[in-house]
Amino acid sequence: MAQKKRRSLDAQLAQRITSVTSPSPAEQVEPTASSQPATQSKVNSRTGKKAISGFFEPEVSRQLKALAAIEGRTVQGMIGEALNLLFEKYGKDAIAADE
Repeated sequence: MAQKKRRSLDAQLAQRITSVTSPSPAEQVEPTASSQPATQSKVNSRTGKKAISGFFEPEVSRQLKALAAIEGRTVQGMIGEALNLLFEKYGKDAIAADE
């Protein structure tokens, strides 16, 4: 009885990756002009800025988001206000934008 020749795992993965990442001509979509500025504006709004982060309990995140929603503000704006209060406490200028 003849055994069926098995393809290597690498060959199988390569074929699947190619089929997933190569859309058919019907699936190919040209980028629209309206999608470009939205992406660009996000990048431009972050130009020259640094991210600040920390790890806290999930309840801290929920409470901050809830407070921002109640006040009609963004989480970033609330964090900016908190940083300014911290800076003032230690005799520094309040330089964080609190939107």
